[in-house]
Amino acid sequence: MFFLNSKLRALVLATILLALSGSVTAVETVRLKDLGKFAGWRENALVGYGLVTGLANTGDSPNNKATRQSIANVLAQFDVAVQPELVLSRNVAAVMVTAKLPPVARQGDSIDVTVTSIGDARSLVGGLC
Repeated sequence: MFFLNSKLRALVLATILLALSGSVTAVETVRLKDLGKFAGWRENALVGYGLVTGLANTGDSPNNKATRQSIANVLAQFDVAVQPELVLSRNVAAVMVTAKLPPVARQGDSIDVTVTSIGDARSLVGGLC
């Protein structure tokens, strides 16, 4: 009698397991980002410093020490030694570059970038970053 009961129990258990395994495979696929917001999933602020060149005499004045030093530093990268005091160009402006990188940005995506003069340039129109 005990032998029949254990076979019956095994059959019932196997039936339950089969029923449960069938329902597990029918679960709908859900992406994590659809369930809510997660720590670390935020836009990232990007900030940079640079020079805009090619300005038609509308760049920073020769009195702007930061711009003169930046030009001297760039020239030094090309093995051109010049003292910042000797840089008198008005065709260059020091700028701050800012952008917001979306949390799900991928390589090749376009983003909006803002370029702002931080010196005394009159205009950045026509310049190149």
